[in-house]
Amino acid sequence: MTIDVRTPIEKTESLEDGRFEPSIKRRIRGLDELRGIAILSVMLAHFFNLVQRPGYEHLHLGGPGVDLFFIISGFLIAKILFAEKGRPGYFRRFYVRRIFRILPLYGVVVLTMCLAAVAAGADCSSWPFYVVFLQNFLGDPITAYRPVVGLGPLWSLAVEEQFYLVLPLVIFLFPTRVMPVMFAAVAAVGITLKTINHIEFAGDVTWGYSNPLPTWFRMQYLALGCLLAVESGTLRLVVGVFAAWLTGAVIVGDNLGVLEGLVAIMLFGFVGNCVRGYPVFSSSILAQIGKLCFGIYLFHLPILIALRRLAPRLGMDTGGVSVFLIYIGASILLAALSFTWFENPVQKFRTRFE
Repeated sequence: MTIDVRTPIEKTESLEDGRFEPSIKRRIRGLDELRGIAILSVMLAHFFNLVQRPGYEHLHLGGPGVDLFFIISGFLIAKILFAEKGRPGYFRRFYVRRIFRILPLYGVVVLTMCLAAVAAGADCSSWPFYVVFLQNFLGDPITAYRPVVGLGPLWSLAVEEQFYLVLPLVIFLFPTRVMPVMFAAVAAVGITLKTINHIEFAGDVTWGYSNPLPTWFRMQYLALGCLLAVESGTLRLVVGVFAAWLTGAVIVGDNLGVLEGLVAIMLFGFVGNCVRGYPVFSSSILAQIGKLCFGIYLFHLPILIALRRLAPRLGMDTGGVSVFLIYIGASILLAALSFTWFENPVQKFRTRFE
């Protein structure tokens, strides 16, 4: 059996005459809704963790949300690279698009939070990690550095950028027919390493969802997304990967691995349905939130930290409904303003470099 992904590529195109036109019509139905759910789950996790609501610490809904992002991103980036393969300027176009999509707003947010940390007398010594996209190693005993306040969630962006430093070269060098096996192998390695991490550090004490930050513990989700982008017989490989995942986790008694495998099957199924043209959800509100997810991703934690400090002065409960609604609303509003007045205008300059 084959997974049919002959749907339009979700990307923003530059027209042949050099003009820039954001192509909303080319977006794959349902993926924005899934992005909306993913970013909301991350926001919920950070809200309850920051206000320290008891009983929530083992749910870790942000972990599955991030992994859903990885599957979607793996599919979209691999699909774009397969479409560009063999064309002149393959590497230049890919990296120019990534740079213009990520760096401008990312740079503004990182610089602003670092300056705010310096002004507040907080530790900002880890700023070089953000420059080279290695922030997913912050907090590791080896580095002895901590994330800059408000920039903790950016570890997942580092995972993606590290993966995409290698992926264009792999797709360029190797025949497409071997890609399914390669992506399945990468997924198998990632699953194995995370299982070892569960056994060594997490133990068999909880069914909570683990959330390690290094790339080698999360590359299975990116690889599974890449498998969706291959248009030839990958279903059996996917089934094999998940079967081996669950079987191995049961054999070694890795409860965390069993839970994660089951959640991964569900997430992969959601994305796969959208890719085949069967959206899991049909919500314009979720779709709009999904389209703004990058800005929300960058803004939400600084906003939450500011609200946590301001709320007591205003006589508000930091974990109350009013603070929660302000947190969600302000994050979406700021992301919408950024998307309209900063991100899209910056994208128009991209064509000069492609």
